[in-house]
Amino acid sequence: MKRITRLIFFVILGLLAFGQLQRFQITPDITLFGHDFAIGFWLILVWLTDKKVIKKLNKLVKNKHLHLILAWTGLVFLFNLSILNWQYVAYISRLAFYITFGLTLWQTSILETRDKWLGLGLYSLVFLLWGWWQYLFLPDTRFLAVLGFDDHYYRLIGTTFDPNFSGVILGMMFLIWQFISNSLKKRLDWLKWLGSILLLVSISLTFSRASYISLFIAFIATKLNIKAGLGTVAKAGLVVVLLAGVLLFTSRHQTGEGVNLFRTASINARISYDVDIVSSWSTLDWLIGSGWQFSTSIPSSDRTFIPPNMANLPNNLLVTIIGGWGLVGLLLLSRTLLQTKPWQKLTSLQLGLIILVLVHSQFNNTLLHPLVLPILLILLVQSKKLKV
Repeated sequence: MKRITRLIFFVILGLLAFGQLQRFQITPDITLFGHDFAIGFWLILVWLTDKKVIKKLNKLVKNKHLHLILAWTGLVFLFNLSILNWQYVAYISRLAFYITFGLTLWQTSILETRDKWLGLGLYSLVFLLWGWWQYLFLPDTRFLAVLGFDDHYYRLIGTTFDPNFSGVILGMMFLIWQFISNSLKKRLDWLKWLGSILLLVSISLTFSRASYISLFIAFIATKLNIKAGLGTVAKAGLVVVLLAGVLLFTSRHQTGEGVNLFRTASINARISYDVDIVSSWSTLDWLIGSGWQFSTSIPSSDRTFIPPNMANLPNNLLVTIIGGWGLVGLLLLSRTLLQTKPWQKLTSLQLGLIILVLVHSQFNNTLLHPLVLPILLILLVQSKKLKV
């Protein structure tokens, strides 16, 4: 059973590395991925094998600080279920499913540390190789617009089919590599720099400004949290900024709006999209959430083909939270965080990973993305034992 559990874990990471290629579109609003089925199978195997995990999960759920937020989440979920809001039900079910996966992975002792690192190494290799192959041999991915994805030209989109989400995943890889490479011997310093430069080049080729900003903030936060001197932080930040600037200059192309770092069309589109959503909310929506139900005014006619839109949620995380759980939910979440202070128990790397994704989530719906959240949870679990 342990061997099968180990194999399924590798399958999960392998499927995650293939991203949108293992996507199943059930309805226009509901999507499943191959890794969802693999995670479900893995959870069943772990729960049957490691009985202690169930007890630990029950103990966590019974935490008094979580009672109110869990009760409110349950009530809002039942309300949306009663009005047949299947999109909301699907998103919340997936969120609970992934969180359960992360907590189970955190608590179980079935998987050995080397298994997790081997799986993450294979994931990173596949993700990077596919990203570079796509950038070098398939730079024009505008044909994906027919499937509902954004059209990109000369940008590294990887298997997520989106440079922003590929950028944040590469950013997480960069942060964790800074800690892993600390264990390398002195004579292998060249490998540390090679890995860092490769990841920075890859991030720069996404031309994702959200990824640049979030990585810079997260990188500085990790250095501050490990009590590095301000001089060290300043030098590290300067190296990142200068290197990224050089990479962007040398890798730029003259064609494509997406590679223009001073573009404003995408920013304006995101802002107006979220403003339209907020403007449509009623008083009740502000209190308990709109269930992410909103309509966008897209002109259409019988002769106009409108491709499906993969962006079903708001771009901004705060708007997403209020739209999903209302101001009541936001206040309860804030209260729970202030009471439990989970950041005090985080390592520098864990804090950096969370900051990276949260900052990135202010520009894209990153935290709830089905290809980002599972990887974030796996990295948070694995990075708890990494030394500074």
